[in-house]
Amino acid sequence: MSKNVRLTNKGRSLLLDYDYALRTRRQVLALTLIDRDDRFHAIPQSLLNLHKMKKFAQGEPVIKIESKKFNSNEVEVLFDRSRN
Repeated sequence: MSKNVRLTNKGRSLLLDYDYALRTRRQVLALTLIDRDDRFHAIPQSLLNLHKMKKFAQGEPVIKIESKKFNSNEVEVLFDRSRN
């Protein structure tokens, strides 16, 4: 993952509602996410091709992405902007 990944807020694309989207800076693709609860435990929902979309939210730069295993408290850092 590169520093060019951005996070957008809630949105709608065609018939798809999502809570967040991880998108590329050059508007190539976006991974939509839905929030499972109020503690920002987002899970992947769909992958959007942004090439033909005229407008998609700009979003903010991603600082850190962590993955937590369902059956334990083990957390893996997938992306940390301060390390890259």
